[in-house]
Amino acid sequence: MSQIKSLTIILAISVGMLVVVEFAARLKWGAPPLDARYECASSAADEDFKVFTYGGSTVYGTPIPEYGFVAQLSSAFRTMDGRDVTVCNIGEGGRDSSGVVLDLERTLGYEPDVVVVLTGHNEFLQPSFESTGWRRMREWVQSLAVVRGAQRLMKRAGRSSQKANPSILPDELPGHDRESADFAARMARYEANVEAIRDLAEGADAKLIFGTLAANLYDWPPTFQRVAKAAGGVEDPAAVVKALKLIDEGKPAEAAQALESRASSGGAPTPVERFIRARLTLVQQPGDQQALADLRRAKDDDPYPWRALSRQNEFVRELASSSDVVTLLDVEALLQAHSANGLPGFDLITDNCHPTPEANRLIANAILELIEPSHPGLSAQEHKIYVDGLGEELAMDYMLHNARYVMKVPFFNFQAARQYLTAAFLLDKDNWEIWANLATVELMQDHVELGRTFLEGAISLAPEGTGLTERRYAPYLKEALERHDIELPADRTDG
Repeated sequence: MSQIKSLTIILAISVGMLVVVEFAARLKWGAPPLDARYECASSAADEDFKVFTYGGSTVYGTPIPEYGFVAQLSSAFRTMDGRDVTVCNIGEGGRDSSGVVLDLERTLGYEPDVVVVLTGHNEFLQPSFESTGWRRMREWVQSLAVVRGAQRLMKRAGRSSQKANPSILPDELPGHDRESADFAARMARYEANVEAIRDLAEGADAKLIFGTLAANLYDWPPTFQRVAKAAGGVEDPAAVVKALKLIDEGKPAEAAQALESRASSGGAPTPVERFIRARLTLVQQPGDQQALADLRRAKDDDPYPWRALSRQNEFVRELASSSDVVTLLDVEALLQAHSANGLPGFDLITDNCHPTPEANRLIANAILELIEPSHPGLSAQEHKIYVDGLGEELAMDYMLHNARYVMKVPFFNFQAARQYLTAAFLLDKDNWEIWANLATVELMQDHVELGRTFLEGAISLAPEGTGLTERRYAPYLKEALERHDIELPADRTDG
């Protein structure tokens, strides 16, 4: 008993000391600030009709929030039964379903009338599994003033040190084993979080609109470059790159020949090989149902499942069909119905999973119809006026952002990057970032002379003293230069 009493006293003293330290830190650095994503919700007038949207980058509006479905919904939906409408975007790039649960817990007290949730693409984004409870604890600790103060001091100390720019291209990517305990835990966490989201909305007496998620199935191959062979990598990535390029160029016979040696070697096809064979079938037999199913399977077997899996979308549908609380927003079916080839490709998805401005218009209108069927959404003409009114600079940023994104780990989709950079180049031929990223694309594909030409253009156009290899400008230029032993002038590196 005395030991228990002693431990209790020690614990009480420790907690008391922590409280004193935290109080002192708050006097110095202030109370935890309100997350900027919650400001709209906290400031909305009580009498407004409030719509809160939750999720990851699809909800946030990546690559350009002004093009996103939340911004377009806000533009079209101004009044509801005589009340002003406030649409709040609580989405955040990379936010998974655990983060959405926490966001709901922190904002439902602001009494939204409608809650819109789209989540599922990011369940495998983080390299290690983290439970929702652990995430809650971690984010609470990070909000403490003493922790924030320590981070500020460390950041200040780091400013005086030389900036590091290590290589960020791993030699091999492990992928995600579908039979592993980690995979099962992530899927179980997702399903539990979806049910928790339903329960939270029900407890807040808010209309819950829960969406499935769409992905680029027709034009986006599963990851394969630098992927471990046991996880879905291939023996000859260059042959696969060549086949994909030939498909894009409308040369199916040559693409099939590029894969011929792999086909004759026997064995089950890898996800990317299944994808290519399905695409070749669709060239000869547009709309072939087995080929379309193979594209879905290729997506579901992607070594890096950064596109919501079919079983996740099915779970949302089943939840909606069995619950009076959940209203289904079937984004996957919506974009499939509007796709040019039977499944969404670059016509509706900018990369692996982010909707185009037009796809976002369709999503916004579908949400509006679920809230108020008699309210007109944005027509195609109104949408064009809306997008054009945002200006040419945003259009160029859209292309440049997409180009940087698609070439990154684990995609290495240099063909798509080149297409976006070419479109950006037509808008602004004097933008050095476009030239630097074009140099990256060509050098990474061993087109050395063309890469040098683009590099020289970037050097001549960039402002004096600009570090061309800074990640925010050209993510992989450093590695592309190292690949071919090319050195920049001293004042053109990032130090």
